[in-house]
Amino acid sequence: MRRPLRHATLALALLTAASLSPRRAEAQAQLSEAEKKAAARALFTDGVKAQDAGHPADALVLFQKAQNLYDAPTHLMHIAQCQVLTGKLVEAAETYETLKRVQLAPSAPDVFVQAKTQAAAELPGVRARIPSLKIELSPKPEGLRNLQVVVNNVIIPLDLVGVARPVNPGVAKVSARADGYAQSTLDVTIKEKETRSVTLALAPGSGPPPPAAVPGAPGTPPPLYPPPDNAKPSTPPRPPPTSAGIIVGAHVGGIGIARETAGDGSGGLAGGADFMFRFAKVVLVGATAQVSSINSVTGYMGAARISFLTSPDRLAFTAGALGGVRGSGGVNGGTFGGTLGLSIPVNPHFRIDPRLDVTATRYDVLGLTPYVFLGVGGYFNHDFKSKPEDPK
Repeated sequence: MRRPLRHATLALALLTAASLSPRRAEAQAQLSEAEKKAAARALFTDGVKAQDAGHPADALVLFQKAQNLYDAPTHLMHIAQCQVLTGKLVEAAETYETLKRVQLAPSAPDVFVQAKTQAAAELPGVRARIPSLKIELSPKPEGLRNLQVVVNNVIIPLDLVGVARPVNPGVAKVSARADGYAQSTLDVTIKEKETRSVTLALAPGSGPPPPAAVPGAPGTPPPLYPPPDNAKPSTPPRPPPTSAGIIVGAHVGGIGIARETAGDGSGGLAGGADFMFRFAKVVLVGATAQVSSINSVTGYMGAARISFLTSPDRLAFTAGALGGVRGSGGVNGGTFGGTLGLSIPVNPHFRIDPRLDVTATRYDVLGLTPYVFLGVGGYFNHDFKSKPEDPK
C-alpha cells in the first residue's frame, strides 16, 4: 500500500508544479519595449523640469534612469549638461564623446541629430575647463613595497603615479602609505583649467593601518573630486535656439539718394523700428517703419520684409528683400529693394545688426528714385519655448 501512495503523492506534486509554472513565468515577464519607452519618456520629462528648476543633481539621476531604460541621444545630451552643472567635468566630456560617436540612421528624429550637433559644439568648452593633477612620491615608488595611493577613498593605479591626469575641480584628499613608512596625507584644492602637481613625502615608520578604500573600476576613471559645498555653480550651457521666435528692435543711420530731385536733397539721417517673426530658425518675416530727414525734408517708409540668416545663434550674414510705400515732400510711391548685413550676437537675447538697404521708389511726378540706407540696428530676440525633446 505504501508504494501506490508514494506514486500518487509524486503525481500530485508534479501536477501542482505544472499548474503554477505559467503564473511564475508570467510574474517574471519583463517590461515590453513600449512600456520601457513610455517610462523613459516620463523620467526624461521630469528630468527636464528638475534641470530647468536648478536641480541638476536630481535631474542627472532621472536622465540616467531614462537612459538605462531606453538608449537615446537626447538622454545623453542632458546627462552631460547635468554632469557639467554638478562639477563632473571629466565624466561630462566622456558622455559628450560617447554622444558624438553615436551612429544615427538617415531616418533619425531631428532632436537626435540636434543632440549630436550640440554635443560637438559644447565639448571643446568643457574640455578646456578640466584641470589636471600629478601625484609624485618621495622616495620613488619603485623602491616601495605594498604601496597604496588613495584619492578620496579611491585606490589609484600605481601606473598613474607621476602622470598628469584629467580630474574634476574641487577639494581632494590624497594619501599614500607603504611597508615601513608612515602614511602621508594632503588636502589639495584644484580649480578649473588648473595644472597641479603635488608630492607626498613618506617618512620611515610603522604607520597607521591603510584606509578603507575601493579600487577604481578597470577602464573607467572613478569620480575623484566632487566640487566643494561652497563652490560657485557652473554656468548652465546655453540651450540651442528654438525653431521660432519674435525679434523687436530699432535702427538708425545715414540715408541718401542717387540723384537730387526738386525739393529733396542728397543725404540725411533715418531711423525706425523693426518687428519680425522667426521661422525655421533662420527665416525672418516682418515689417519695417522708418522716418527720414533729408535737407529738412521729412520722409517716411513702411515696408514688409523677409530676411535669411546663415546662423541663428552665432555671427551671421543676413540678406533679404523688402517692399512697401515711401513718402517724401508730399509725394508718395511704391518702394522695393534689398538688404545685406551682419548679425552679431551680444548675448542669447540681444544682437547688433549693421546693414545696408538699397531701395527704389517710383513717384508719379519724380519717377524712379533710388535710396541707400547705411546704419546699425539693435534687436531683442525672444524664442518661443519649445516642448521637451521626445526621446522617441
